Amino acid sequence: MAFAKANLADGNLNTAKYALASTFDATLTEKHAKALTNAQIAEFTEDLEQAVFAPDVLKNHEIGDRVKVSDKISLLELIKILEENSNSIIINLKHLQENYQRKGLKRIEGKRDENGNLVKPWLKTEFLDGGEYVQMGSFAINQNTATINMLITRKAKLVKVEDETLIAEVAGILVTDLNTFNNYTIVSDGEVNIKSLRTKISSKPVFDLLKKCGLLEKNGSPVQ
Repeated sequence: MAFAKANLADGNLNTAKYALASTFDATLTEKHAKALTNAQIAEFTEDLEQAVFAPDVLKNHEIGDRVKVSDKISLLELIKILEENSNSIIINLKHLQENYQRKGLKRIEGKRDENGNLVKPWLKTEFLDGGEYVQMGSFAINQNTATINMLITRKAKLVKVEDETLIAEVAGILVTDLNTFNNYTIVSDGEVNIKSLRTKISSKPVFDLLKKCGLLEKNGSPVQ
């Protein structure tokens, strides 16, 4: 524990995690294995100090005889499966938006006039897919910041806000084949922002693969 604390103080985060794992303290290892942000590292430091200077707290910890290893696939493996089989998977966008924890500011449509009043645009886009489900998006992974973004692309049309008249051409440019793009940060600084994705799968091999990996649930229970 002291060796882990010393390495954490020197900025050797991975070495500190390896040292903690070597103590076989499953309680602390599971809690801090993914520590990455300043707040998480501060909590990691506090728990190590407590273990070193007040070792009685260890009586309430789960201590094993080996490193506790998860039998679940990693998040990166899951993303790879979803990407490779995206044509066979559609996701419930409404469910995603209801459970998504936004990490940035929400942009307001329009612009400010010289008096600071919001002037809304006279054109807007409307989605061609009227249902709740959309095609599985593409993923962008940044391992330096432990961030994963999912880009959802949807077909749309351009209409007037006033009377919803369809606009087919603007300044000599055809706008009959439009796409809208929405990025969802599903992992930010190592923290997962959504608990689940509600999906429909059109391919039995893909369904069987996800079920074999223990990734499918129905009504809170694993799919059999």
